[in-house]
Amino acid sequence: MDDWDAPACKHCRGIRRLVMTGRASWIEVGCWHCEGTGNRDGTTDPPAPPDPAAPRPPLGQHAAVTESGLCPACLGAGEVVSLQEGMRGRAPCPRCTTPPP
Repeated sequence: MDDWDAPACKHCRGIRRLVMTGRASWIEVGCWHCEGTGNRDGTTDPPAPPDPAAPRPPLGQHAAVTESGLCPACLGAGEVVSLQEGMRGRAPCPRCTTPPP
């Protein structure tokens, strides 16, 4: 059994439906024991992992950064990438460094 899956329903064996047969016909119905989940006691699987293509919040808002006490703009480096007049360069972090007098 995969760690991701809950124990399978003993009536439908995780298939989520039951087959009822007659003399010359059959029908499939959703399992009423697990309520169509395929898991024992009707419990659902854990939520799927997040989509990697989904937009992510800025790194400075991540729990590891906010709990560590690091500056959310430069992550403790003291410098940030600056884009001035189309040129890329380094500049002191505006949040955690004091400007020179």
